Parts: sequence; C-alpha cells; structure tokens
Amino acid sequence: MNHYQKIFQPIVLVVILSLTFFSSSSTNSISSQKENNWSQYKIKGKVRTIETNIYKAVERFGNIEKGDRCLNMLKYKYDGNKYIVFNRQGQELENYEYITSDGRLSSIDRYIYDYENKMIERTHHDSDSSQITKFTYKYDDRGNMIEENGYTSYGRQHVKHTYKYDGNGNKIEYNDYRTDGRLYKRKVYKYDNQSNKIEFVDYDSDGNVCRKDIYKYDDRGHKKEKKCYDSDGKVFFNSFYKCDDYGNIIEDVFYLFGELNYIITYKYDKNANIIEETRYNADGSLKEKSTYIYKFDNKENWVKKIIIFNNGIPAIVIEREIEYFE
Repeated sequence: MNHYQKIFQPIVLVVILSLTFFSSSSTNSISSQKENNWSQYKIKGKVRTIETNIYKAVERFGNIEKGDRCLNMLKYKYDGNKYIVFNRQGQELENYEYITSDGRLSSIDRYIYDYENKMIERTHHDSDSSQITKFTYKYDDRGNMIEENGYTSYGRQHVKHTYKYDGNGNKIEYNDYRTDGRLYKRKVYKYDNQSNKIEFVDYDSDGNVCRKDIYKYDDRGHKKEKKCYDSDGKVFFNSFYKCDDYGNIIEDVFYLFGELNYIITYKYDKNANIIEETRYNADGSLKEKSTYIYKFDNKENWVKKIIIFNNGIPAIVIEREIEYFE
C-alpha cells in the first residue's frame, strides 16, 4: 500500500494522553539553517523518506500491538502523523501532515534550495494542494539567514522578519515587522566565548522589556540554570539542570514564583533516546512516569516506539517507515 493510499484511510479519533518532552528545536528552523534536517530529526544515514504514524496501544495475548490511529500529539514535535521527503543533502523537500480525525491530508509544505543547499522558498498548502502562504529567504555572504518574507496566496505580504548575527554566526537579533513596515517585536540574544546563549530579551514595539531569560552553564558547557524575568524585572520561573557527560539533561528542578513546582528526571539509551521520564510533585511524591521502548533498524534509527505511562499499561505506539538513498 503506497503513501497516498495510507493518507486517506480512516483514522478513529481517540483521547491523546499528555506527556512532557524536553525539546528545543524545530523543523526547518531558521536559526539552524546550517544544520540539515536529518540532524534535527536525529536520524542516521542518508534518509530519502520517513513516514510516521501514531496509534493507540492495545495488549493482546500478552503482546503490545497497535490499535486505532491517533491524531497528532503536539508535544511529540517530530513524531506526528506525517510523511517527509528529503534531498540527498538531508534537507526536507516535502512534508505531508495528516491530522484530521478521518485520516485526510491536512497540509503540505514544500521547500526549494539554492545550489549551496540553503532554503530560499517554502510554500504551505492545504489538503487540496492549494497554496495558502509562501515564504522567501535571503542570506548574507556567510550563509546566515538575514530576512524572511511571507506572502498570502494573493501575493500580499503579511510577514517580514530580519536577523543579525555575531562573528561566530550566532543569532543576536530578531525583528518582526507589521505589513506597514512598523516594528512589532524585537528579540536580542547574547552569548559567552563558547557560543553558549547566556541572555535573551524580548522587547515590544516601544522598546519595553516583555521578558528576559538568563542562562548559566557548567565547566563543560552544559546548561545548569535558566532564570526568566517578567516585564517588571521579577523572576517568575527558574530551572536548575543536571546533565550527563553527553549534555543530555537528566534532572530539571523547576521553581515557579520562588516555590518548587516540580522535578523531572530523564534516562537515556546509548543513542540519547529518552527511555524513562519521571515527574515528581514539590513534596517529592510521584506525579507521572513514562517509559519508552524502541525497536531499531540496521542504521540505529528507531522504527517503533512504545510509550507506557504510570499504571504500566501501554498507551501509545509510534511507527516509522524509513527509506534510504542507495
């Protein structure tokens, strides 16, 4: 059965169980254009296509099997019901998402790159392939994206973003403009001499601070603290992190308005896949625990993920079908 036949098969809507993942990157992120999408998806080898489907887990005769199809789970940023086509340099060419309850195609994103493999155009289409929006991108002579412009299907510009970078290629400024050219929002970033982000400030159109984040790192360059201030300069949340030797966060202690709110611990396999995530209440009692079981192909990419929640009953099965370039 081919991809297009699968897209239009019925999906039964089920209740999606909530789970918190630690994640910070996004597909085709403009701040990560020098990193290909294979890296962003954490997949190994020269992948041509990858199809991901989410199912409700069921137990039959002691075995965990996939049941009815589920809608996209927004907290699984890279695990949605989708079909992605890559070029040989590891960048996305097409991204099909099918998240409606009856299994119909929801949207399509298509990407165009220049001879240096930099994205210069992205178009977003609805389910019948009608173009909804188009985005174009400009770069400086060091390959940093410096401008993003968005247009409606009628050709009217509705988005303009500009970016500035330091000598190490770190993004130091983001500007968001309204259609009449007025500045709507500005974000400013600072880094240490190891290119670790140490400060982020979000300004409104009048130059007033809306939010300020401060980051601290240990001697190995691993994040150890994040402190967030509101527009009045008061700390409204603070996180303390512990990392393993590879930089994976193994503990996140979160304070809200100065009071301990929760603690999350993580365990990983040798490929940095999360295999256990445990959340504790402020009093130390267990709030929720999630366990992940993987099946891998011969490239060490996972092709099946089973998620088990507190009660030990399997909840979700996520399958990936991966095709490689020869």
